[in-house]
Amino acid sequence: MRVKVGFEKDNILGAVPYYIDLTYKCHWCIVGGSGSGKSVFLMYVLSQLVDLPLTLYIADFKGSGDFQPLSLSCRYGEFEECVELIEAFY
Repeated sequence: MRVKVGFEKDNILGAVPYYIDLTYKCHWCIVGGSGSGKSVFLMYVLSQLVDLPLTLYIADFKGSGDFQPLSLSCRYGEFEECVELIEAFY
Protein backbone atom coordinates (compact mmCIF):
# COMPACT_ATOMS: atom_id res chain seq x y z
CA MET A 1 0.00 0.00 0.00
CA ARG A 2 1.66 3.18 -1.20
CA VAL A 3 0.84 6.82 -0.41
CA LYS A 4 2.17 9.87 -2.16
CA VAL A 5 3.98 12.11 0.32
CA GLY A 6 5.38 14.73 -2.03
CA PHE A 7 7.73 15.16 -4.92
CA GLU A 8 11.42 14.68 -5.51
CA LYS A 9 13.58 16.45 -8.07
CA ASP A 10 14.70 14.51 -11.12
CA ASN A 11 17.23 16.11 -13.47
CA ILE A 12 15.50 14.73 -16.54
CA LEU A 13 11.79 14.64 -15.63
CA GLY A 14 11.65 17.55 -13.19
CA ALA A 15 9.34 16.95 -10.22
CA VAL A 16 8.51 13.26 -9.80
CA PRO A 17 5.93 12.00 -7.28
CA TYR A 18 7.51 10.40 -4.21
CA TYR A 19 5.70 7.46 -2.61
CA ILE A 20 6.18 5.61 0.67
CA ASP A 21 5.12 2.00 1.02
CA LEU A 22 3.16 1.71 4.28
CA THR A 23 3.78 -2.04 4.33
CA TYR A 24 7.39 -1.40 5.29
CA LYS A 25 7.29 2.10 6.81
CA CYS A 26 4.15 2.05 8.93
CA HIS A 27 5.49 4.09 11.88
CA TRP A 28 6.16 7.78 11.29
CA CYS A 29 7.29 10.68 13.39
CA ILE A 30 6.20 13.98 11.86
CA VAL A 31 7.96 16.93 13.47
CA GLY A 32 8.19 20.65 12.84
CA GLY A 33 7.59 24.01 14.40
CA SER A 34 4.20 25.61 14.93
CA GLY A 35 2.60 26.49 11.62
CA SER A 36 5.07 24.45 9.55
CA GLY A 37 2.36 22.25 7.97
CA LYS A 38 2.44 19.03 10.03
CA SER A 39 -1.36 18.77 10.18
CA VAL A 40 -1.73 19.69 6.50
CA PHE A 41 0.77 16.99 5.52
CA LEU A 42 -0.94 14.40 7.72
CA MET A 43 -4.37 15.36 6.31
CA TYR A 44 -2.96 14.93 2.79
CA VAL A 45 -1.68 11.43 3.60
CA LEU A 46 -4.84 10.37 5.47
CA SER A 47 -7.08 11.59 2.66
CA GLN A 48 -5.42 9.00 0.43
CA LEU A 49 -6.27 6.22 2.90
CA VAL A 50 -9.96 6.85 3.58
CA ASP A 51 -11.15 4.95 0.49
CA LEU A 52 -9.09 1.85 1.27
CA PRO A 53 -10.63 -1.16 3.04
CA LEU A 54 -9.17 -0.35 6.46
CA THR A 55 -10.28 1.37 9.64
CA LEU A 56 -8.55 4.62 10.55
CA TYR A 57 -8.51 5.78 14.16
CA ILE A 58 -7.84 9.50 14.62
CA ALA A 59 -7.45 10.81 18.16
CA ASP A 60 -7.31 14.62 18.06
CA PHE A 61 -6.13 15.47 21.57
CA LYS A 62 -5.70 19.12 20.61
CA GLY A 63 -9.27 19.35 19.37
CA SER A 64 -8.27 21.62 16.52
CA GLY A 65 -10.96 20.31 14.21
CA ASP A 66 -8.37 19.91 11.44
CA PHE A 67 -9.27 16.26 11.01
CA GLN A 68 -13.04 16.66 11.44
CA PRO A 69 -13.68 16.27 7.66
CA LEU A 70 -12.34 12.71 7.89
CA SER A 71 -14.72 11.78 10.72
CA LEU A 72 -17.31 10.39 8.30
CA SER A 73 -14.94 7.72 7.00
CA CYS A 74 -12.98 6.78 10.14
CA ARG A 75 -13.19 6.44 13.92
CA TYR A 76 -12.62 9.96 15.24
CA GLY A 77 -12.48 11.50 18.70
CA GLU A 78 -11.51 14.78 20.34
CA PHE A 79 -10.43 15.59 23.91
CA GLU A 80 -11.84 13.03 26.38
CA GLU A 81 -13.28 10.96 23.50
CA CYS A 82 -9.67 10.06 22.63
CA VAL A 83 -9.43 7.71 25.62
CA GLU A 84 -12.52 5.79 24.47
CA LEU A 85 -11.14 5.73 20.94
CA ILE A 86 -7.81 4.28 22.07
CA GLU A 87 -9.61 1.65 24.17
CA ALA A 88 -11.76 0.75 21.16
CA PHE A 89 -8.61 0.35 19.07
CA TYR A 90 -7.05 -2.06 21.55
